[in-house]
Amino acid sequence: MTVKYGQRTLTEPYSEAIDLSPDNIIQNLKKLLWKQGVYSKQSWGNWLHRMAPYAGRMKPALAHWLIIFSTKEEDVILDPFCGIGTIPLEANLLGRDSIGSDLNPYAYIVAVSEFDDDVPLIGQLVARH
Repeated sequence: MTVKYGQRTLTEPYSEAIDLSPDNIIQNLKKLLWKQGVYSKQSWGNWLHRMAPYAGRMKPALAHWLIIFSTKEEDVILDPFCGIGTIPLEANLLGRDSIGSDLNPYAYIVAVSEFDDDVPLIGQLVARH
Protein backbone atom coordinates (compact mmCIF):
# COMPACT_ATOMS: atom_id res chain seq x y z
CA MET A 1 0.00 0.00 0.00
CA THR A 2 1.20 3.52 -0.66
CA VAL A 3 0.45 6.38 1.71
CA LYS A 4 1.09 10.10 1.43
CA TYR A 5 3.65 11.16 4.02
CA GLY A 6 4.08 14.92 3.93
CA GLN A 7 5.51 15.66 0.48
CA ARG A 8 6.60 12.04 -0.11
CA THR A 9 4.79 8.83 -0.93
CA LEU A 10 5.73 5.74 1.06
CA THR A 11 5.12 2.12 0.17
CA GLU A 12 4.06 0.40 3.38
CA PRO A 13 4.37 -3.37 3.95
CA TYR A 14 0.68 -4.06 4.55
CA SER A 15 -2.43 -4.68 2.52
CA GLU A 16 -4.88 -2.06 1.27
CA ALA A 17 -7.59 -2.91 3.80
CA ILE A 18 -6.72 -2.53 7.46
CA ASP A 19 -9.20 -3.99 9.93
CA LEU A 20 -9.49 -1.51 12.83
CA SER A 21 -10.99 -3.98 15.29
CA PRO A 22 -9.15 -4.01 18.66
CA ASP A 23 -7.91 -7.59 18.14
CA ASN A 24 -6.53 -6.80 14.70
CA ILE A 25 -4.83 -3.60 15.92
CA ILE A 26 -3.03 -5.65 18.59
CA GLN A 27 -2.07 -8.36 16.07
CA ASN A 28 -0.65 -5.74 13.69
CA LEU A 29 1.29 -4.02 16.46
CA LYS A 30 2.78 -7.37 17.56
CA LYS A 31 4.49 -7.53 14.14
CA LEU A 32 6.83 -4.77 15.42
CA LEU A 33 7.09 -3.15 11.99
CA TRP A 34 8.55 0.02 13.53
CA LYS A 35 11.64 -2.03 14.49
CA GLN A 36 12.32 -3.33 10.97
CA GLY A 37 14.23 -1.93 8.02
CA VAL A 38 14.34 1.83 7.61
CA TYR A 39 11.88 2.26 10.50
CA SER A 40 14.39 0.87 13.04
CA LYS A 41 16.36 4.13 13.21
CA GLN A 42 15.56 6.31 16.23
CA SER A 43 15.22 9.39 14.04
CA TRP A 44 13.30 7.83 11.14
CA GLY A 45 10.91 10.07 9.27
CA ASN A 46 10.65 13.81 8.94
CA TRP A 47 13.63 15.94 10.01
CA LEU A 48 11.37 17.85 12.42
CA HIS A 49 11.48 14.84 14.76
CA ARG A 50 15.21 15.52 15.27
CA MET A 51 15.13 19.26 15.89
CA ALA A 52 15.15 19.15 19.72
CA PRO A 53 16.02 16.58 22.39
CA TYR A 54 13.36 15.38 24.82
CA ALA A 55 13.59 12.70 27.50
CA GLY A 56 11.09 9.92 27.00
CA ARG A 57 10.41 10.84 23.39
CA MET A 58 8.38 8.31 21.43
CA LYS A 59 10.10 6.81 18.40
CA PRO A 60 8.57 8.44 15.30
CA ALA A 61 8.23 5.04 13.59
CA LEU A 62 6.15 3.73 16.52
CA ALA A 63 3.86 6.77 16.28
CA HIS A 64 3.62 6.22 12.52
CA TRP A 65 2.48 2.60 12.88
CA LEU A 66 0.13 3.32 15.82
CA ILE A 67 -1.65 5.90 13.67
CA ILE A 68 -1.82 3.69 10.58
CA PHE A 69 -3.05 0.61 12.46
CA SER A 70 -5.60 2.36 14.69
CA THR A 71 -7.09 5.26 12.68
CA LYS A 72 -8.73 6.11 9.39
CA GLU A 73 -7.80 9.21 7.38
CA GLU A 74 -10.93 11.10 8.45
CA ASP A 75 -10.30 10.46 12.19
CA VAL A 76 -9.13 13.17 14.59
CA ILE A 77 -6.35 11.98 16.90
CA LEU A 78 -6.14 13.26 20.50
CA ASP A 79 -2.80 13.13 22.29
CA PRO A 80 -3.35 14.73 25.72
CA PHE A 81 0.31 14.23 26.73
CA CYS A 82 1.96 15.02 23.39
CA GLY A 83 5.40 16.02 24.68
CA ILE A 84 7.27 17.52 21.73
CA GLY A 85 4.49 16.52 19.34
CA THR A 86 5.60 13.22 17.81
CA ILE A 87 2.06 11.90 17.38
CA PRO A 88 0.54 15.19 16.14
CA LEU A 89 3.40 15.59 13.63
CA GLU A 90 3.07 12.01 12.35
CA ALA A 91 -0.72 12.41 12.16
CA ASN A 92 -0.27 15.58 10.13
CA LEU A 93 2.23 13.91 7.79
CA LEU A 94 -0.23 11.04 7.29
CA GLY A 95 -3.08 13.44 6.45
CA ARG A 96 -4.99 13.16 9.71
CA ASP A 97 -6.19 15.95 11.98
CA SER A 98 -4.84 15.88 15.52
CA ILE A 99 -5.08 17.67 18.82
CA GLY A 100 -2.19 17.58 21.24
CA SER A 101 -1.48 19.25 24.55
CA ASP A 102 1.27 19.17 27.15
CA LEU A 103 1.91 21.05 30.39
CA ASN A 104 5.68 21.25 29.88
CA PRO A 105 6.46 24.71 28.41
CA TYR A 106 9.60 23.43 26.64
CA ALA A 107 7.68 20.56 25.04
CA TYR A 108 4.89 22.91 23.99
CA ILE A 109 7.31 25.34 22.30
CA VAL A 110 9.06 22.53 20.41
CA ALA A 111 5.73 20.98 19.34
CA VAL A 112 4.33 24.30 18.14
CA SER A 113 7.48 25.04 16.15
CA GLU A 114 6.97 21.84 14.11
CA PHE A 115 3.90 23.28 12.40
CA ASP A 116 3.16 26.11 9.97
CA ASP A 117 2.07 29.50 11.27
CA ASP A 118 -1.49 28.91 10.04
CA VAL A 119 -2.13 26.22 12.68
CA PRO A 120 -4.60 27.60 15.24
CA LEU A 121 -3.26 27.48 18.79
CA ILE A 122 -5.46 28.12 21.81
CA GLY A 123 -3.67 26.87 24.91
CA GLN A 124 -2.94 23.58 23.19
CA LEU A 125 -1.37 22.29 20.03
CA VAL A 126 -3.90 21.75 17.26
CA ALA A 127 -2.62 20.36 13.94
CA ARG A 128 -4.69 20.23 10.78
CA HIS A 129 -3.61 18.78 7.48
